[in-house]
Amino acid sequence: MSAQTINLLSLARSLKTSNIANTDLTVTRLEPSQFTKLEQAIWLLVLEGELIIDFETGDFQILKQGDSIELGTKLAISYQPLKETIVLSTNLR
Repeated sequence: MSAQTINLLSLARSLKTSNIANTDLTVTRLEPSQFTKLEQAIWLLVLEGELIIDFETGDFQILKQGDSIELGTKLAISYQPLKETIVLSTNLR
């Protein structure tokens, strides 16, 4: 049985963060965060909500439902969800 978006949304709402079995994917309900330096490159896909990613350089990126982004290592970022925001993510190798 394939994963469906509605199941991923329900999973994130109930657990906040959960790894998807047999994959390298994680589904997360994001909360505002302080600047954190990424130790590994990641890919994010916004499943629901809107997200502002602030970069330590002063730049920012606004992601809406369906938008994705790749973030490289050593970047210092913070998350500012505009409303309940659920993302699918994976570490890039």
